[in-house]
Amino acid sequence: MKKIFLFVLKVFNLKSLAIVRSLISYDKKGAQELSKNDNLEIYNEQKDYFKQLIETNYTDSLIDFGCGTGRYLEIYANFNLVHLVDISKENLKLASIKAEKLGIKYNIIRSSIFSLNSQVDIFFSVGVFGQFYQLDSKVLEKIHSLLSKNGKAVFTVKVKEQSDNEVLALSDQKIKNLFQDYNHKIHKKYFKGLGGKKYLFNVIELKK
Repeated sequence: MKKIFLFVLKVFNLKSLAIVRSLISYDKKGAQELSKNDNLEIYNEQKDYFKQLIETNYTDSLIDFGCGTGRYLEIYANFNLVHLVDISKENLKLASIKAEKLGIKYNIIRSSIFSLNSQVDIFFSVGVFGQFYQLDSKVLEKIHSLLSKNGKAVFTVKVKEQSDNEVLALSDQKIKNLFQDYNHKIHKKYFKGLGGKKYLFNVIELKK
């Protein structure tokens, strides 16, 4: 069934199908497994890396889009308000528990990106675009619109590689074309997955 779904996703390349994939992946059991993995040592390097990108001069508000079960909550300690956004209600339940324990002021939003309307200092998203959510010109424009004056977006985009089956991943040329009219930086970064294999991402810094 999963192979059929991935084939359909590849053929039609629709954001709506990508959202369905997220719902399938993160039911109650999937969310519990994700939460258990959040504290694995392989993610410590990622947390340190992203903390440096979001920390300087930003303390007001942050959107974590596709927050999952709150893997990166601990690096938001300096922010006055964190919007936790995910399509999975099970993910959001577990993320809210973690936020409470960490003493982080937050709200939860079960939504796609186009339903968001709060302007924030930081838009943050890891492991979403090019995997569970399609990145295109309209999505990029929406991300930019969510940034307050001098705000910044920090997010990953999965790079298309022959060795994986991420059908929403983007080629370097496609990414270059998408961002040509924006104030941005692109960092090439390999991140370890659960099996120890490294996957290539573009880490985007997008400034308003």
